[in-house]
Amino acid sequence: MVNTSVILVSFNQRPQLEGLLGNLHLEQATNTEVIVVDNDSSDDSAAAAESCAGVRVIRQGANVGFGAAVRSAWDKALGEMIVVAHADIFTDIHVLTELADRCRLGRARRIAACAPLLMGTDQRPQASVGNFPGLWQGMLGKVRKLGEPTLDHLPDHQWMLGACLALNGEIIQEMGGYDASFFLDGTDMDLGRRLHDRSWRISIARDLPVLHRGAGRGAPMDDNFVSLLRRDQARFIAKHRAGWQAKLLRA
Repeated sequence: MVNTSVILVSFNQRPQLEGLLGNLHLEQATNTEVIVVDNDSSDDSAAAAESCAGVRVIRQGANVGFGAAVRSAWDKALGEMIVVAHADIFTDIHVLTELADRCRLGRARRIAACAPLLMGTDQRPQASVGNFPGLWQGMLGKVRKLGEPTLDHLPDHQWMLGACLALNGEIIQEMGGYDASFFLDGTDMDLGRRLHDRSWRISIARDLPVLHRGAGRGAPMDDNFVSLLRRDQARFIAKHRAGWQAKLLRA
């Protein structure tokens, strides 16, 4: 019986995906399934994942973004706890199932999500939490103002980069699931905002480090990437802030 589903979203990250899948050792976790959603990679990521025993693969016909990719696998997932992650993390199945178990046991304490301590390739805690954007940040076009987490939970005014996050499937489904209209960071901002608004908590397991090989501290971002982040940010403000703020940004 599957009680934990791991959804990995990949886009042109074949070396990282192969390394992660090889290190998971799925044979050691009979109650866990892994689903890889490939956003139309051009590096044969999907084929590499399909060659791994016990891994289900969903091929997208285009790069649909993170939120839509997660949604495409969510309804097919069998577990009550769902771990959503980027393909460029590196960990083993025991860490992921431990995150899921803590999320499951934390429901009585209003915990709906549990994140590990993301570590950068420099072996330091990765900048992965930030304040929810408001009008001033939107007008200036500032994006991804992130810092290191300092607590064992996420305060109500902050969101977290969802590179690896264990979720209570029932709670997230009752909220409407992931919003497919967001492409990148907006997915994580939106999920965090909706959890906070319903008084659900996001815990941070500081004793469970997970390597995240994505953009780290001070990493340069190309213009297209920044444009996508700004679009997500504007969409978040339109959805969660007062209507006049969204109108001002569109002016």
